[in-house]
Amino acid sequence: MALVIVLLIIGVVVYSFVGAIAYHVGPFVVGPYERISGAIYGQSLADVSQGAATPGMLPVAASVTCAGVTAHANAQGAYALSLPAAATYTCVASAPQYAPQTIQLTGHGAQSITLDIGPKTTSACPPDSGLLSVTCASLTLAPATLTGAVTDVATGQGIPGASVSCWNDDAALIVSQRATPTLTGIADGTGAYTLHGLAPSHYACAADQTGALTRFSVTAGQGMRQNFAVCTTHCSGMAYHDGQVMHTLKAFVVFWLPKGQTFAPGESDATFESLVEQYFKDVGGTSFYHLLTQYWDSNGPVRNVEQYGGAYVDTTPYPHAGSMSDPLTDTDIQDAVSRAVTANRWPDDHQSDEVFVVTGYNIEECSGGACTFPQGTTSGGFCGYHDTTADGTIYTFVGDSLYTYLGNYVYSCVPPSFGVYGPTPKGPILYGNAYADVVINVLSHEEFESVTDPVNASGWTVNSRTEGEIGDLCFTTFGPINSQGATVTLAHGHGYNLQKEFSNLTNGCSYS
Repeated sequence: MALVIVLLIIGVVVYSFVGAIAYHVGPFVVGPYERISGAIYGQSLADVSQGAATPGMLPVAASVTCAGVTAHANAQGAYALSLPAAATYTCVASAPQYAPQTIQLTGHGAQSITLDIGPKTTSACPPDSGLLSVTCASLTLAPATLTGAVTDVATGQGIPGASVSCWNDDAALIVSQRATPTLTGIADGTGAYTLHGLAPSHYACAADQTGALTRFSVTAGQGMRQNFAVCTTHCSGMAYHDGQVMHTLKAFVVFWLPKGQTFAPGESDATFESLVEQYFKDVGGTSFYHLLTQYWDSNGPVRNVEQYGGAYVDTTPYPHAGSMSDPLTDTDIQDAVSRAVTANRWPDDHQSDEVFVVTGYNIEECSGGACTFPQGTTSGGFCGYHDTTADGTIYTFVGDSLYTYLGNYVYSCVPPSFGVYGPTPKGPILYGNAYADVVINVLSHEEFESVTDPVNASGWTVNSRTEGEIGDLCFTTFGPINSQGATVTLAHGHGYNLQKEFSNLTNGCSYS
């Protein structure tokens, strides 16, 4: 008892000098207690999982520990703790699925300190400045880690130095124009890789710059294993050649129709034009356009986003007759693109904007040594193509021409024979305009190829770059024609007689 009394007397003497700091005398605390209280917020798991650019903040039932004393926040995130006063405190806020946050505070004796973790700031905790009120950024969700191996599908051997690239791929982003950062890991000498820092979300990943995307999701703090088997030689389907894709598309249409010309003999030019515009308003956001989201470049996958930017009727006379002996040239088409962009002040970012040019009925055109009419006794003609101008404008030309070539060989882009660029009609003509029906199919073909390979065969083509794009592999492949006369139904219930497009996921022609 005497020892305790002595210790208490010593403690009182010490406290009389120290004042604002509690003093431990054996099992006793002499001096003031300090109160630390506030609220704890953290990132919304739902928002982060959906790839929100600015995730919302929600109250978190976290734990706050300061100098060994712990308090638990309630469902509203509020907490309070009382501890012996000290000159400084090290406090840690933590919660399941969240990364812990450490804060340094200056003690103030009997005065209360307010320590809020979010939601009013996104800044890190300020340096210890002796403030009575401190606000730090909200708790962030703990990142996931992805590990695995990249192997050769033929040999099963690891591929040293192979890259694994991942992009956020939640449902909201698939139909968004917003880009996401690329997360990349490099395999070691055995093909093993580790990729840190994945926020809890849905991801699309590709290994060794090849193949279709692998899609999966991770939760906060998860350690996940994902192996990649890639083709390195004699690969089927489409191969990536290190160029760009069009992540989103805004389509602009030029109807180049001088006085005296028509798009649809015996039918309505106004209807022809409105049906072409209708297609571009219908295709984005559909399961058909979603097929493109398996293709990607170094900035991520194609998004299921296609917008219609508007149309322009160009009545400028053709600089050539448009006959086989005096056809239009690609320079003429590029001039039409330039006129439309200038006249309408259309945006032209060389990445997501594209101009589609349609010329009148039976107007022939040549480009790069090929023409809308065959150059030999068998084939060599085209119905359309896509390209870029010297300054980077992405454009497509689609012809509306009809002819019969030598012997029994018939080549046509439009009725009555349809040739190789459309099935022989087995049902009613869509919307009563056979010319629009077939021209829209060619526009769709070139549109899908533009998205996946906009610049000089540097995107997705068949292995060697010269063997075709995703539309070329399927240009004679159509699904069954329904009672409407359509092979596929897009937005607003509108049907179209469209070819299938090549899917690496199914290694075949598909509508989705």
